[in-house]
Amino acid sequence: MDEPTSHTWTCSACGRRVPQRVETCHCGGTRERSLAARRPSVVRQPQNAPLPPGWRGLWASLPRDVIAMVAAAALVVTSGLAWLLLAPQRPNTTPALLGYVDRRPQTPPSPPPPRPPFKLPWWK
Repeated sequence: MDEPTSHTWTCSACGRRVPQRVETCHCGGTRERSLAARRPSVVRQPQNAPLPPGWRGLWASLPRDVIAMVAAAALVVTSGLAWLLLAPQRPNTTPALLGYVDRRPQTPPSPPPPRPPFKLPWWK
């Protein structure tokens, strides 16, 4: 873990925070030993190291909930594609835009509403 401030160091023996001006902790641990314990050891792979496992190794390393979500997503995508491709086709009832002739029988226009015999309102 990174040091939150630059004024202290953490003792690797007891975990206590010690001021920078002090070289030795109360428990007897030294700053050099703490710094050496904090440094990660560098592990190098040999040049002839085997390649990482393929898809089988990848699937085996994933948690079960991730595998379940991937399988559910694949099922949804597959069923959606099947519905788009294999669904029964409905007849197209939309007429063509150019050159369309409406072959339905024409209905006569409705007559206008009757007009009253006198002007309303009559007091004006």
